[in-house]
Amino acid sequence: MSEAQRRIHIGLSADDRRFHLNIIKMLSCLLAEYIIRFDNDQANKSSDFDMPAPKKGKKAKEAESGGKSTVTSDTLRDKCLKGLSDILRSHIKPLWDSSIIDEQFVKCVTKPCYHLIRRQDIAKNPIVKESLPLILTIMINKFEHAREASIQFIQAVKLYDSNSSLLITVLNSLLIDYQDTSLAIELLKEICETNFVVTQADNTSAKTMATFIVDMARLDPHIIRTHIDQISDLLTAE
Repeated sequence: MSEAQRRIHIGLSADDRRFHLNIIKMLSCLLAEYIIRFDNDQANKSSDFDMPAPKKGKKAKEAESGGKSTVTSDTLRDKCLKGLSDILRSHIKPLWDSSIIDEQFVKCVTKPCYHLIRRQDIAKNPIVKESLPLILTIMINKFEHAREASIQFIQAVKLYDSNSSLLITVLNSLLIDYQDTSLAIELLKEICETNFVVTQADNTSAKTMATFIVDMARLDPHIIRTHIDQISDLLTAE
């Protein structure tokens, strides 16, 4: 983040800062809500929205589209997701008092991420691949979201064959870009507290979790070593 962006909120009066903060929160939560709504529309195969195409003066394009451009629900969802990530990457944390973690705001903007991460076909979407990990990384690093994120990640690992790239991208970004081990540590704590070997009759969940741990180890072997005694049974099962 550039120095100019870091200083963007410096010098604002208390009233101006609250005004900016309210706008940021309103826009972010509105976008978050529409991400889920548009995604549900797409999942339910609702009708697309036909909107008049902008006049570009190119008859070939008009003929090809019949004078209309089709805006689908997933296109609108992706635009909202990109907009939300753009807001969050603009270094908004200084708008809050340094001692305050706005849990309601964090829950609002991460909700669509956890909604999407459970979609089996979503990880290949380029907008999702870029924006979803960025949003979660910022929330974990700047807003102390690691504990709740670890719980959500453990649930999402059930679809690891589909969403592994998203989960690993978040972990990698935290470890490499921010030297932040909070999510990795919370994940291992959560894994150690859950006996996947005993609770899963067919061991499918245990094997999937073991694969996830191996992928985590490739990112940061030291963290895995500190918990190796607790997770050895799970790795042995795999």
